[in-house]
Amino acid sequence: MRSISVLLIAGSTCRSEAAVQLLAFTSAHVRTFGYVNDVDPGLQAMTKTLRDELGDAGFETAYNLGLQLPLDQAVALALDVLDRAESSPSEAAISTSSTVSG
Repeated sequence: MRSISVLLIAGSTCRSEAAVQLLAFTSAHVRTFGYVNDVDPGLQAMTKTLRDELGDAGFETAYNLGLQLPLDQAVALALDVLDRAESSPSEAAISTSSTVSG
């Protein structure tokens, strides 16, 4: 579930492309191990929000980039998202709570 938290943080701190890339990376690798969580309502809502923000073409581009990310780059991207959120925690907390609640 930590990966979903990073996605929420990325999406709520105007890092939409990073959120979509991490979503794609996570989806691809989670399925490798036989676990599929496409029915998570929070994840579905975040995916819709990201698609609305980026448009279909932008979302697909970011998603395809995420599918191709090597593990070390995905980890670096996730750490960058978390580092940026830590540098302005009140903004991330406010944005995440509003994203989660509706």
